[in-house]
Amino acid sequence: MFQWIHRIKRAADSDAVRRSMLVSAATLPLTAHGSKTDGGDSFQADEELRRLSTRVGSEIESRFRSLATSGGAAQVGFDSGSAQDVLDNNKPMPNYPALRAYSGRAKGAWITEAGISGEFQRDDTDSTSTDNGATVIVDAAGRRWKRPTVSNILYAEHWGIAGSADPTNRLQKVIDEAIARQEAVRIVLPRDVVIDGTINLNTRQTRYPIYFEGGSLRRTNPTGFMFDGTAKNNSDIFFTATQFRSTPGSGAKIFNGEKIIRLQTRGCSFRGVDTVLKTTDVAQSYRSIGDIVAGGGSGYAFDLVSCYDTVFDSLLMEQRDSGIRVQRHIYDLKITQGCIEGLTGQAIQLGDDEISCYSHMVLIEGVYFEANKKANIRLGKVLNRVGPITVRKCNVVGHGTTGTPAYAEYLIDAGGYGNGGLFSERNFSAEGIVIDVSRISGGHAYSRWDRNKKGYVFPDDERLRVEGHQIYKTAGGVTKTRMGDLTRLYRSISQSIAPSTTVAVTFDFGTPINLDDIVSPQMQIADGATLSVSHCYRQGNLVRVWVTNKSAGTVIAPLSVTVLKMPFSVSG
Repeated sequence: MFQWIHRIKRAADSDAVRRSMLVSAATLPLTAHGSKTDGGDSFQADEELRRLSTRVGSEIESRFRSLATSGGAAQVGFDSGSAQDVLDNNKPMPNYPALRAYSGRAKGAWITEAGISGEFQRDDTDSTSTDNGATVIVDAAGRRWKRPTVSNILYAEHWGIAGSADPTNRLQKVIDEAIARQEAVRIVLPRDVVIDGTINLNTRQTRYPIYFEGGSLRRTNPTGFMFDGTAKNNSDIFFTATQFRSTPGSGAKIFNGEKIIRLQTRGCSFRGVDTVLKTTDVAQSYRSIGDIVAGGGSGYAFDLVSCYDTVFDSLLMEQRDSGIRVQRHIYDLKITQGCIEGLTGQAIQLGDDEISCYSHMVLIEGVYFEANKKANIRLGKVLNRVGPITVRKCNVVGHGTTGTPAYAEYLIDAGGYGNGGLFSERNFSAEGIVIDVSRISGGHAYSRWDRNKKGYVFPDDERLRVEGHQIYKTAGGVTKTRMGDLTRLYRSISQSIAPSTTVAVTFDFGTPINLDDIVSPQMQIADGATLSVSHCYRQGNLVRVWVTNKSAGTVIAPLSVTVLKMPFSVSG
């Protein structure tokens, strides 16, 4: 019955006496002695309770007035004890300062201020815990009052962040409390809080992760980062479904990747944020999984000098300046299953045009690129050493016309990366060429099973080693297919040959045909016709074939020559 009385009294607001005696933990199931049996620390009256209050308010008022003379808790539904015992376990307090100033006999209290409301119980066995401003309060008598919580869950709003003049400091206290617990802790973040100071995630490498959940954080201050550390190697930080907001061009930066390692953002939204992650050294073991980066932003969203074990999976990035940049050294970078579109700058930049760089194991797979202005995947001019860089199963659309592109023309600008470490496989370009090798100064790149809708996929360039492609025509009607280190050339000519006549048919391939190259003439002969090839020879770019018509009439014969060129020649 006591639970029912509390629910009705919480809804009633017509009598000052009833309000002062009200315990607002009405949603907590209570025993006959008034002790808590289940979790929960907030209550909001609904319409049903307001109707009940109107009907039985007078009865409740009568019961409580009788307490002054009866002295028995049975008057309000309890089987033993005094009414004073009941009230001592649920003393209302307006806020934390009131509880700190208290020195009375109560053993339980209820904070009523919005945002920080909840139950506190006095712990007379503890004389050492410090007042942390939310879950432990020390009163005027030096006693510890503790908020009943699940041990590894902290609600940031309990630290009074909402409406605070210094929300950065309040959130820092939450994080300091989480670190001090030396266990995995979940922090539930508040909504729409401005964090213009710097919050230090000084976890070091304790291997006790901190999981931030939900909430919405805003930043307008271009100085420093929203999340940083006072030293390097603060690890195991996770953000899930958190929204970060700023004004594009304000210079806002969220994470210092040089100080925070093994950072993971999952399902987070970065709207109008200039820089999500930035380093002046190496970013270690960063994970972006299912994040959204949109709504504008200047510069690169992820701007790294170097990176180690870094993954961008299912990243959606659109309508901003530039995307991902790693300027120097790359150790195991994966960008997979994402969508990058509508960027005015470069989507992905790996390496630099001035500083020597090197890479170990780069994979870009299953990424959709659309209408990016400057470049989709651009490799630096001096990106070299080791490798490989593999680009697989990507799709690019939204090109302008060749020569004056409204959008990036190529899927991959190979830059100066010509040491044989670039592999492009099964990519599709809606209009432009898949790989641009024009800046490679030496060496080559590989292309395998790449396609575009026009039927050609690469320039006729020795710097590109091609395998598994459709044949394509070059100048002079020659069809060429690169097959690894080999090149297949093919040309066909339709020739009219009079009866009992031998003619020499000349095929110009536009490139020298060496003695080591394999030359194979072929003819398509109509029924009843008799043709024979007497001999053929090669001279410079030419292959000449002598054909004799042994038929009784003139024959128009499709003649062709296939040349399989070796990668080198020892006989000229």
